Order: sequence, then structure tokens, then C-alpha cells
Amino acid sequence: MINKITLLFTCLLFLSIDIIFAQSYPTYKKERHETILHGDTLVDDYFWMRNRKKEIKKKLTKENEFFENAFNPTSLLVDSLYNEMLQLTNLDRKSLPVFKNGYWYLTTSPKDKDFPIYKRWKENETEADAKVFFDCNIFTQKFKAYITDIESISPNGKYIAFSVDKDGSDIKDLYILEVKTQKILKDHIKKVSTVLWANDNATLFYTKDDNITNRTNELYKHQLGNKTDILLFNEKDATYNLDIYKSKSQDYIFLASISKSDNKISYINANLANSKFKELIPLSKNIEHNITQAGEYFYDFNNTKGNRFALYKTSIDSINNWVEIYSPKEGEYIDDVIPFLINCLVLN
Repeated sequence: MINKITLLFTCLLFLSIDIIFAQSYPTYKKERHETILHGDTLVDDYFWMRNRKKEIKKKLTKENEFFENAFNPTSLLVDSLYNEMLQLTNLDRKSLPVFKNGYWYLTTSPKDKDFPIYKRWKENETEADAKVFFDCNIFTQKFKAYITDIESISPNGKYIAFSVDKDGSDIKDLYILEVKTQKILKDHIKKVSTVLWANDNATLFYTKDDNITNRTNELYKHQLGNKTDILLFNEKDATYNLDIYKSKSQDYIFLASISKSDNKISYINANLANSKFKELIPLSKNIEHNITQAGEYFYDFNNTKGNRFALYKTSIDSINNWVEIYSPKEGEYIDDVIPFLINCLVLN
């Protein structure tokens, strides 16, 4: 609980805020600039800033100096609040273990580190046997990056596809790490969005964003060791974005082309990395599909019946014979579906 002295200082801070900002605050000049777009006139008084980086940098430096001087009298209060927050926060954190492909995985966030550390142990071992297999702190320092993180682990657990954001722009380059040797392979892919492995442990599927709009519009296939990747699909409709994901069973890879109100979905068998994507769900205007798979069936909860989504399934061997298996009651809506080999968990 925040003590009374800290609370008093906080009240005094807000009471004095007007006095602080009565000082000379750096201002920016206005130059009217009009852009006509789709018949509408957009006015931007600060358009001139785009081409004057040096001048803007000087202004920002003055702003920072202003705030440092203005809030200098509150430094003791800031330190006091910060220390109280630290006392109320558990800085040594770790996730619950998750089992996948023969390993238990967990994430730790030590209080003396800036980034997470990933550990794992084999199915027949205990948490006491856990080993660090990826330390974001080490790789962030190695690349002199803003942040590094795991994007996808190969099914056999031997390789990690990890991303490097070098400047905080959320533009990520992809690298491959061999877990046992901690050696970074020569594979390097620039500006990736979503990444996943095929089940052969040698093929990566990844999406890329358009350089101008940042819309995710391209799907590529990469083979370990190859310098040239294959463009599999380019979504040219500017209202759609691409996404790739695996089924719960990890046996199928889905490619979704998504807009705000509808989507279309293709798929391949994750065990057949060189096969071609097949259409599973064609585009239907204002119809949203949510596809997954378990056992012998594909599952889809969609809004073909209106705002209340219903759940359907079809055999993998006969993908056009969709059968409704669940429809929520009046006033209920399907939020998510988790399929198992025999039953489905429906979250309303």
C-alpha cells in the first residue's frame, strides 16, 4: 500500500503542474499543407517535418531538456514511487511448463535481466534437469539489437527460427540457430512477419509485409541452406492480409487471406512440404471462417447463419461435405473451438 507521505507528495505534484508548464515550452511553427484524397481535403500543419530531420532532432532535444528541468524537483518522489512499485512486484518470474514434441518448455524472467530466458527438459526428465536453450539477453547483445525472440522451433527441437529487431521498429530479420551447438546458420531472411516450420525440419514458410503499406501480402518457402526462396502467393487485394498457422495436431498448415469481414483459407499437409496449397474455404462476402483440424476432420465455426456462429466439420478426405454439429442457444455466441480426437471444446 502506498504510504501517506508518498500520497501527499503525489497530490502536491499535480497541484504544481500548472506552475511547471508555465515555463517556456518549445513550440513548432505551423505551415498549412493540403492533401486531396478521395475527394476529401486533409490539412496537416506539420507536414514540413518530414524533410527536416536535423531541425526536428534539435527541437526534440530541447523538449527533453525542458522536461528534465521541469520535473527535477520531483526526482525524490519519482524514486520513492519506483521503489514502492519494485517492492510490490515479483521480478523473478517464470511461466508454467508447456509440453510439445517431446520437451517441456518454460520461460523465465530474472530480475537482473532485461529479456526472457527459455529453458526446456526432455519428457522423461524433471524441471531440475532444465537447460537454457535460448537466452534473449545474449543474442540481443550479440546483434546490438532492440530485442531478439523465438519465432518458431522445429518439430524435432534441433533448430530455432528467431527474430532480430534492430531498432525497435518491429521490422524483424530472421536467423536460424542450431540448439545443440548454439551456432547461427548462414540462413538470413530480411523483414519477415509470421514464421513456421514444416514437419520435415528443413522447410520454413514465412510471410512478408509490403514495403510501403506494411500489409502482410506475400508467402514464401525457404529450404535450410538455400539462398533463394520461392514466392508461393501474393495477395494483391489491398483490403486483405495474409496469415499462416498450424492445426492443433501440427499435421496441417493453413494459409488465410483475411479482411475485416471475410476470409478465404487454403491448406497443405505439414508432412509434405513440397506440395501445393489447396483451397479449403473459398471467399464468401461477409462470411468469417475459423478453421482448425484434429483426427480425421477439419472444423470450422463461421457466421453463415448470421451473427451467431455455428460449428461445422468435414472429413479430410471429402472437404466439401460440411455438416453442422453445434449451434449456440439464443443469446450465446461461440468464442473459440478447441478440437480433440473425438470431442470438441466449445467456448461460448
